[in-house]
Amino acid sequence: MTTFTPDQLREAYAFQVRQGYVSDMGRTAAAMHLAGDDADDELIERLAIAIGRAVKSAHGQVSSKEYAARVMQAFDDMDHVDRREFRERKAAVERQARRRL
Repeated sequence: MTTFTPDQLREAYAFQVRQGYVSDMGRTAAAMHLAGDDADDELIERLAIAIGRAVKSAHGQVSSKEYAARVMQAFDDMDHVDRREFRERKAAVERQARRRL
């Protein structure tokens, strides 16, 4: 089995969370992604367990579901900042266009 760092395991899970897969489904999807197409069920199960442990160890024993909620909140916050930044840039461009007229 390829060795993954706890950060790699958490990031694989966080990626699946952003795709809408949380808890067991998210851990399994992340494990399948990390293990590759030729992985057997036992390897996928072991990786899913390792992902769950990596999430808990880094976040004060929170559940995968709670971690998923945190990931989604961070993702939403980032999206909110991007939208605000877009609106600010758009307003600046519009102001410049009005000055030119």
